[in-house]
Amino acid sequence: MTNKSSSESLCSRIKRFNLQEKRDLQQWLESQIELEQAVLSEGAISDSPAVESAKVSATNRAIVESCSYEGRTYQLERRRCGKKACKCAGTDLRSVGHGPYWYSYWKESGKLKTQYIGKRPPWQRS
Repeated sequence: MTNKSSSESLCSRIKRFNLQEKRDLQQWLESQIELEQAVLSEGAISDSPAVESAKVSATNRAIVESCSYEGRTYQLERRRCGKKACKCAGTDLRSVGHGPYWYSYWKESGKLKTQYIGKRPPWQRS
């Protein structure tokens, strides 16, 4: 949740945008909202761009961090593997789950797509 002064600062900057910049922003916001709604409907919990402390979903994922980059939503997640004898079974994912690993989410032809990225996000690769 943002504080009032940062929201006011953002609003004052947006007011200075020209019409095309406002349309571009609106289009980007609509795509982000649609993507996040799709992720939520798939069982992930996200408060992008900044996720509060790690949250656990019904799909055995704990989202540690979430952000947008090059038109996709990236989430740093801890996951359960599903093996009953594993250390991650029946415990708090935020501290014991596998990972954290980065995953990418985007919509393509109306379907939510996901891709495993790995330990390092794409903006840190050289």
